[in-house]
Amino acid sequence: WIGTTEGLNIYDGEKFETFFNVQADLTSLSHDYVSAIVEDSQRNIWVGTDNGLNVYNAATSTFRRVDIVDTKETTPPVTGRDSSIRTLFIDAEDSLWVGTGAGLVHVTSDGSQTHYRHVAVDPQTLGQGAVHAIEQDTEGNIWVGTDLSGLSRLNPDSGEIIRFTRGFYDTDLPGNMIRSLMVGPQGFLWVATFNSGLWRGDTATLQFKFQPLESTQGPATTRTRSLLSDSEGRIWVGTDDGLFVLDQEKATSSSFTHKGSDSSSLSDNKVSALFEDAGRVIWVGTYNGISKWNSAAPRFALYKTDRNTGGELTGNSITSFAEDKTTLWIG
Repeated sequence: WIGTTEGLNIYDGEKFETFFNVQADLTSLSHDYVSAIVEDSQRNIWVGTDNGLNVYNAATSTFRRVDIVDTKETTPPVTGRDSSIRTLFIDAEDSLWVGTGAGLVHVTSDGSQTHYRHVAVDPQTLGQGAVHAIEQDTEGNIWVGTDLSGLSRLNPDSGEIIRFTRGFYDTDLPGNMIRSLMVGPQGFLWVATFNSGLWRGDTATLQFKFQPLESTQGPATTRTRSLLSDSEGRIWVGTDDGLFVLDQEKATSSSFTHKGSDSSSLSDNKVSALFEDAGRVIWVGTYNGISKWNSAAPRFALYKTDRNTGGELTGNSITSFAEDKTTLWIG
């Protein structure tokens, strides 16, 4: 499954199938801007859009829309932010966590919902701003990244929330605009920020260390957008200045950028989404199509929109990937 800003795509290895919003059809996708896709253990495909949450029905090739508006909220957020999905995450208990423009929603397997919001006068509530990233550490804590108030750590059993905002010490988190979170193979929490680069956090000591991204063209941008830990333990980092790969065991790093004259280079330097499929192929979503990397043949293959031929991507601005047993879904 591959999400784009212009619809949802399924790729079966040979061709693309596409889904769009049809205004009069409530079984169609709720919006064409697809922001996130995840699959749970029951093989349900959850699709987050800029206007609502959807579950795909494979038997009928239709969608069921799931209402996540908090009816108990006495002071609701600005219209539309509740339904604007920014990220989706499935935890170890197979529960769904939904990041929205208004906060965080926990959806259990029986369909019950718990909403978490920012309250300015209560420091034990969720950080302020839209939720762009969700991850679970080895102790079961849920980490939440927002675009205004840094990180929040939620204990799902007790409901306790601790915030981590921008600080002034070397071990403090330096920026509040979080774009992606990932627990790596060594248990560290990797934090991609939009304005302060890449950081590695120790979830036991709660200290953070800056991870420089170096390229042959000089220091990388501080704008990091996406993270992936692959099957070989490498850390892939998508930035506004290309793609970086960190090998912690070998203490080496490499980078890839777009070269206009090279059709086998990265499709664009702004990397928005990363995914590794069952065949260990790395899919790189950018603002200008998809680049596919296979270690057996170290070069990029490109997929882009082709309005003339059909059977291709619905849009070139890629937001998300997911895979079921037979197909890759593109959003």
